[in-house]
Amino acid sequence: YVGGELGVRISDHIDIALGVGHASSSTASEFRDWTDLDDSPIEQITDFSTTPVTLSVKYYLMDRGRSIGRFAWIPGRMNAYVGGGVGVTYYRFDQSGDWVDFETLDIFSSDFTSGGNGKQLHGLAGLDVSVLNNLYVTAEARYLWADAAINKQFFDGFDDVDLAGLQFSVGISVRF
Repeated sequence: YVGGELGVRISDHIDIALGVGHASSSTASEFRDWTDLDDSPIEQITDFSTTPVTLSVKYYLMDRGRSIGRFAWIPGRMNAYVGGGVGVTYYRFDQSGDWVDFETLDIFSSDFTSGGNGKQLHGLAGLDVSVLNNLYVTAEARYLWADAAINKQFFDGFDDVDLAGLQFSVGISVRF
């Protein structure tokens, strides 16, 4: 997973953040109970990727620092936050390889592809730990609820793609 957020401070305890990320995986598989005519495995590759675009509101539970004059500010060492938001998650699902037609027992090669997007809601909790005045290590847990329609041309009879899940991330934050 690779992602980033741009946050704007609205008040002492509230930020609004626009985020985008990308995650992908590729997995090889084969039919367990079937082999090709030459006893070689019947293999496939499944590629799945998601790209969420989110708008979040974060509420910081503690003061993020203190002012010691008109132009001087000392950041706090730790800042915990909770929040939530909305967004759109784009996905792409590809399967390619050899397959078994269970009615005729013929083996054939094909590529199956589906892609689209779904609305999402998410909740999050995190912690910023100061390493330098404006540099933080950020740890966050985020759960998102989302699904999207699947391409019925190839996957007729299948449910929507479940894009929900729990994500843990660690990154670097810079404050201006």
